This record gives sequence, C-alpha cells and structure tokens, in this order.
Amino acid sequence: MGCPNWDEDYFVNCVTGVQETGNNFSRSGMIMVSHVGCGTWKQRLSDRLAIELSQSWTRCSVDGCQVLKEARFCTPESQKWESFPLSSSFNAKTDSEKIGNGDILLVPACCGSLCKYMMVASGRASVFLLRATTRKVMKKISGYAPAWDHAVGIICVHEAGGKVHIKV
Repeated sequence: MGCPNWDEDYFVNCVTGVQETGNNFSRSGMIMVSHVGCGTWKQRLSDRLAIELSQSWTRCSVDGCQVLKEARFCTPESQKWESFPLSSSFNAKTDSEKIGNGDILLVPACCGSLCKYMMVASGRASVFLLRATTRKVMKKISGYAPAWDHAVGIICVHEAGGKVHIKV
C-alpha cells in the first residue's frame, strides 16, 4: 500500500514533541509491502529513485504498547474522538507534552484509512479506532462487505506484529 503524502518527520515530531526545522524533503511519500509469514517492510518513495531497491527497505514493527493510557491513537478525519466510547474516560490531546492524567495522545494523520494502518504497522500509532457507520453495517448485512480497502492494511499490521479486531 502507499501514501504519497506520508511525511516521516512529521509523524516522528508528533510523537516525540520535537519540532521540525525547515526541510520538507521528507514529504516524499511512503510505500509499505507485506506478505504472510515474511513481515512488513516500508520505503520512502524518494528512496526508490536514489538507492538500489534491495538496500532501502526497513522492517516495520508495531509499537508494542501494553497500557491503554500510554497508547497513541489515530481516528478517521470524519469521526470525532467524542463519538468513541473511550471518550467518556479519556480526553484526547494532540500535543505530546501536554498529556496529563485522564488524557490520551491523538496523533494527527493525513489521508484515509490506509494511512492509519501504515501508522500502526510502522509503530507511529498504537491504535487505529474506526467506528462502523450504519451505511457500512448495512453493506455487510446485504452481502457486500467493502473489505478490499482494508485488507492490505490488516495484513500489514498483522505481519508487523499487531492485531486487528473487527466488531460490528
């Protein structure tokens, strides 16, 4: 799967709180590949031009977070934190330096669901929350499950050591 707007430095800065200094060259996109039993690997799109392909792939791993309040969350742009049941227990903050008791870190992300799966598979986010909408549930009930757009993300997360739980 790929995300042409992936900015590696941006995601690192969101997690660490370190501010980027000027250079926006890293906004070159990312491609991620996975194969059952072989792991998940990523590569910057700009590296495809500059480096021999076999030398520029980096193995991906999920972050391994085991404590809910220490997890980094991402959600679809179309769904607000307040729409999730966890919002009754935790406030969402986007600044890693201002996380207090009862707060969680909500990591901003570009693009759609595939980018969120990339964030989890690469360890940039711990959890991707996606609330099923009535329309999606109706498609599933009527026999049409639009799984093709999530299948690649699920495989990448699984091969990077993560788990995907689907509850409808």
